[in-house]
Order: sequence, then C-alpha cells, then structure tokens
Amino acid sequence: MKPFHLAIILSSLLMSPAHANTHQLRQYRDPETQWLVVEAKHGGTVASLIPEAGCNLFSIVYRDTELLKQPGTIANVNGTGCGTPILYPTPNRVRNASFTFDGQTFHFPPNNGPNFIHGLVHNVPWTLQSVEHTPVQTEILCSLDFTPGSRRYELFPITHTIFMRVTIREGAVSWKYTVQNRSAEHRLPFGLGLHPWFLYQKGGRPQTLLTVPATHWMESEQMLPSGRLIPLEETELDARQKRTLEGFVIDDVYYGLAPDQPTIVQFPQNDLEVRFSASPEFKHLVVYTPAEQPWFCIENQTCSTDAHNLFTQGLTTESGLQIVPPGATASGEVTYSFGRCR
Repeated sequence: MKPFHLAIILSSLLMSPAHANTHQLRQYRDPETQWLVVEAKHGGTVASLIPEAGCNLFSIVYRDTELLKQPGTIANVNGTGCGTPILYPTPNRVRNASFTFDGQTFHFPPNNGPNFIHGLVHNVPWTLQSVEHTPVQTEILCSLDFTPGSRRYELFPITHTIFMRVTIREGAVSWKYTVQNRSAEHRLPFGLGLHPWFLYQKGGRPQTLLTVPATHWMESEQMLPSGRLIPLEETELDARQKRTLEGFVIDDVYYGLAPDQPTIVQFPQNDLEVRFSASPEFKHLVVYTPAEQPWFCIENQTCSTDAHNLFTQGLTTESGLQIVPPGATASGEVTYSFGRCR
C-alpha cells in the first residue's frame, strides 16, 4: 500500500511583481533556545518552521503581511498558542482524559479541567530529516517516532511513525503527512488536525467574513460533543452564507464538509481571501472565535473532538476516527489557498 499523504496548501492567486523569481533559504540557531529555525522565501511568501518545537510552522508572511499569531519569543513556539500547531493523535478534547480501543484503555494527564486536549506532538522535538531548496520550492521533511522509551509512547503505546513534509513555494505552503503503523498486532486509532492562529487584518473582526459549507453542527455539552448531528438550518451557527465574525463568538465543531466546498475567510479591506478545502477524510472543522482577541482559528480535523470515545459508543460516522491496520499507512489532504476576494 502506498503512503497516502495529507497536504495543506496555501496557494496564491496574486503576487507582486517586485517579489517575482526571488528565492532564499536561511537556517540559523536561535541564541536563546538553540533550536534550528528554517526560513524559506519564494516570491512574496516567507515561512518559518522549527522542527524541535513541535514541527510548528510559526510564521507565514504573505505580501509583506504576517498571517499568523506570533510567539513573542522563539521559546514560546513550543506548544499550541501560536503559528500552526499539529494536533495528533487526539485533536481537541478527550473526555476525562481517557478512552478505550480494542480492549486497551489509554490514559492521559488532564490539562483542560478533567479532560486532555490537543494531543502529544505539539511540544516535543521532531527529527529534521532533510531540507531541499530549489528556485521553485523548499521542502522540509520531519519525522516523529512513537517507540518505547518516550513519554508519548507510554501514553499511546502503539509503535508507529508520523512523517511531515512541509513545502514552501511562491504563494504556497503545504504540509504532507504519512502515518505508518509499524506494529505487527495493534490497530492504530488516530485523528490529525492543524490549529492555525490567524490574525485579524484591516477592519478587524467586523470586516472578517466567514463561510462554512458544512451540513451539520455537532451538539456539545461542556465543550464535548454529545454525538448528535444537528442540521445547520436548525441552529444559530449556520454560516453556509458568508457572515461577519462580529458577534459570532463560538468554539464549535462543524460536520459534513466536502472536497468541492471550501471554507472561506475574507478580509475585504486587504482584498485577501483564504480558502480551506480538504479531501473526504476531513469532514470535521472546528471554528474558534473568542471575544476580544486579535486572532481566530479555523481547524480542519480528520475526526471529531473526543473521537475515540464517540467511536467506542458506536458513533463511527460521527467520530470520523481514522484506523490504520498493522503495517499499513493512512492520510488525507487539506488545502489553504489565498488571493484576491472573489
């Protein structure tokens, strides 16, 4: 079985002529943390990644504008508070910090009240495998093993490896991942999501427009899904037609996204549009728009919040849990594209 990749692509529809045909690769050690920072420029797009800080692509500058919430100092990249953290193998919350799968119970340290949130890979050092730079693009390949002797394996004891290939090009940044189950006996149940922290641009929240072409909202109780899928027309969270984020304060899970129907964020005063589209594996989307903050999050996920526990309850479709047989691989694809407002 061929490795099946997830790709998240930011593709530009407009580039300034001043940036055309320029490319540069810079690698340096941050003096405070000694972490390696890999920075690549292609045309008007500059992106920076730190493998040792959770493989976080923490900065994307497009047309001289930073798109992502910044860490303050490099030391703060580690974790889930800035840039583009990777959420794996349990995106978002796990009820009571535990679940059971194939007769085995997995326990995690509670870090969100009684629950566990955001997985095991965002604050650990990934291994930098290679950096390949050409005039067209820069590819950064990182990997992370789940093997005996690591804390992440103690918590999720299934032998496997996740590879992440980040590609930066003019007007585009892509993530491609491959999950390889190297266990000879255990199935691998996982979910994967990205948690990008987008900054509001000119006009702020009132001038930020959101379209989410989902079919359902996942009913929630104390920030955890009940398992019920409610048709969007029966809710106050229907965003199938564009709506301003002014007064739209949510932290909710949408369901029913399709590959040919992208989620769209528009910043009209910047004449900037970001499109989020995905392969069929990514039916779930978390929208997080807290009040009085200069940022918001649009989180494509392969599964629901608390997916493992929903799956155990028999809610296989609602959970979206990805299951990899012994010796096999799995993946999906997500695309962010940005250009002028349409």
